[in-house]
Parts: sequence; C-alpha cells; structure tokens
Amino acid sequence: MIEMQSAIVQILIALFGFSLFGTGLKYIFSPHYRFQLNKKKFEEKQIGIENLHEIYQSQIDSEKKLPPFVLDAQVNACLGTDKYDHRLIFLLIKGNFADIEQAAKSILDAWPLLDITYQENNIKITQPFELKNIKNTRNNILYIYLLLSIFLISLIWTYKWYGSYIIAISICTILLMIACIRIGSRLTTILSVDRILHKE
Repeated sequence: MIEMQSAIVQILIALFGFSLFGTGLKYIFSPHYRFQLNKKKFEEKQIGIENLHEIYQSQIDSEKKLPPFVLDAQVNACLGTDKYDHRLIFLLIKGNFADIEQAAKSILDAWPLLDITYQENNIKITQPFELKNIKNTRNNILYIYLLLSIFLISLIWTYKWYGSYIIAISICTILLMIACIRIGSRLTTILSVDRILHKE
C-alpha cells in the first residue's frame, strides 16, 4: 500500500513538472530558468533586428526596389508585429535610433503632437509647434508634476484638514499626475526626433 502511494506521488510529481503551473513555479523560483528564457528572447530579437538592418541595406543598395507589401511583410516578420509601416521603421534606422520598435511606438503615441504623412515610398514627420515652445511646455509640465507630487505627499500629514474629501482630492491629484506623464512623454518624443524633423 505504501509503495503504491509512493508510486502515485512520483507520477503526480512528474505530471506536475510538465504542467503549465509547474513551468510558472519554475519561472518564479529558478533564476537560471528566467535567465535562459530572457537570453532566448533577446537572441531572437537580435536576429530580427539584424535581419531588419539587412533588409534596409539591400533596399538602399539595390536598384531593383521591393514593392511596399513585401517590405511590410518582411518588417513585420523581423519585429513580430504588424503595427508599424516599413517607411517609419526605415526612417528610424536612418536616424540611428537605438530601440527602433520603442521609438516607432513613441512616435505613433505622440499624435496629434506629431503627424505622419505617407507619400508613396516616402514618409514625413511634422509637428505643429516650435521646438522652443515644446521645451518650455515640457519643463512647465515637469514643475507641475513635482508640485502635485509634493501636494500628494503632504495629504498624508494634513488629511484631517480635508475630512471626507481626502479620497476625491487624492484621486484628482493622481489623475492630473498621470495626465502630466502622458503629455510630457509625448513632448519628449518630439524632442527626441528633432534630428528627423530637421532632415525632412
């Protein structure tokens, strides 16, 4: 009877080891397993970026240009997503951005402060405001964010002054801080693509 229970336990342990839950536990408790997964992920990303650069170089060097639908399919395969037009990715490669996919995401998220116009095989990124105004606005938003942070921290010490309104005030303050972060990140994106805006 004891041997049978032991055998059942061994079988359950073996099955548990192959289960999704077992994989999750292995991910949580095994740093080596996490390292191997991350290494594999970054190796795949590296291969995709290298292939992307080869596609870009062959498109520049070759007289026979590939049609847009082929380029889009190749770029999608390299990045593992179909969110980005190949013209935007190629422009960012030309601008020598370190993280192409993140830069493309930031530019798309910056609309309407940044506008992308696709013209056949070309792309133009435009922005309606002067860069000086954008810098000043971003700095002002940073100051507002810092003031809101100080105010939110002070609510902890002075909550008795606000009574039952403390929760509503806290929520409004946090929402304003989130708005500052979102607008500030978009303005920062415009400044980061400044060299592209001047080239166009």
